[in-house]
Amino acid sequence: MEKEELYNMCKSIIDLHKQRYAIVKSEIEKIIRDNVKDERYIQRKLDEMLDILLFYENDDSLLLFRRLCKYYFSINPMVTA
Repeated sequence: MEKEELYNMCKSIIDLHKQRYAIVKSEIEKIIRDNVKDERYIQRKLDEMLDILLFYENDDSLLLFRRLCKYYFSINPMVTA
């Protein structure tokens, strides 16, 4: 595999995670805004954010993950401690 081919493949993976982040971001903002209490749904969003952070880590994505963790802590402190 040539360097350029590998670079393009990595760039495609990062671009997909950027798109996924935009979708998940709106879902997380809705969770917090609407005061959603469904723990399984929140846990899935936390898992999705961890997957995204593997390839697309920046200040915004880290802050969003932290906001969701803090929100979930208010619902179930035992799980998030």
